[in-house]
Amino acid sequence: MDSFDYTRKLTETFQKQISESLKGIQLFTEQFYKQIEIAVEPIIRIQILSQEITNSLKPLTELINSDFAKWEDSLNRFGWIETISMSYVISGKEEVWKKSILDFKDSKVLAVGVQKIRSNPIISRRERILLRAIKHHRDGDYISSIPLLLTQIEGIFWDMGTKMKFIENKYNSKKLIDEKGNFLLDKYGKPIECSLGGLITKLFDSTSKFGKYAKNEVYTKDFRHPILHGREINYDNEQRSAMLLLMLYVLLNKNN
Repeated sequence: MDSFDYTRKLTETFQKQISESLKGIQLFTEQFYKQIEIAVEPIIRIQILSQEITNSLKPLTELINSDFAKWEDSLNRFGWIETISMSYVISGKEEVWKKSILDFKDSKVLAVGVQKIRSNPIISRRERILLRAIKHHRDGDYISSIPLLLTQIEGIFWDMGTKMKFIENKYNSKKLIDEKGNFLLDKYGKPIECSLGGLITKLFDSTSKFGKYAKNEVYTKDFRHPILHGREINYDNEQRSAMLLLMLYVLLNKNN
């Protein structure tokens, strides 16, 4: 199964469930599609794409929130990090994502990513590992690129949480703090620890049912990623690796 077939198979349920809901709802601007169409350089397309994803996160979660019951079964099968670009498929613009997969093999696209990693005050300390992941992706070694990207992207989320003063600034801490730096306490007076889902929803979307679902049902305290814990072994495809690279670029844009 090639990368695009993989995407199509994953999103069949999404397409069936929200075909009616999407009518009249525009996740992305017409200006965006015009920019994509006229962009000759892959690096320009990726810059436009990653910025538009940042802009589209709120309307996408609002769409899910509007009829959450229809989505719940599908959300049981999909995580957040790998499927951040899923919105492009469900909005009927598969050709945009198909082209973007190829763009992530372009030397200029990857070079700009490397440059942004090196200059980013939050992400630069991960340069050695992220550059190795990018090299693996470029070489088609997705067995290696995907676990590296997954671990580092999660780490970036926690770094962002610390920088934005949601999380205690202490090695490997998950303890939540208030704006004054004091611990948030549970009813027993003990510091509250944040889950990955809770952190993601704080960074991107803290109000919708989708955000709550990510926190309570997907990235729970007991969450064990099937790839990183060895339960899923047929994960190595260009589609997933490109999704993770795109998520990295979204985070690089968010912190510039």
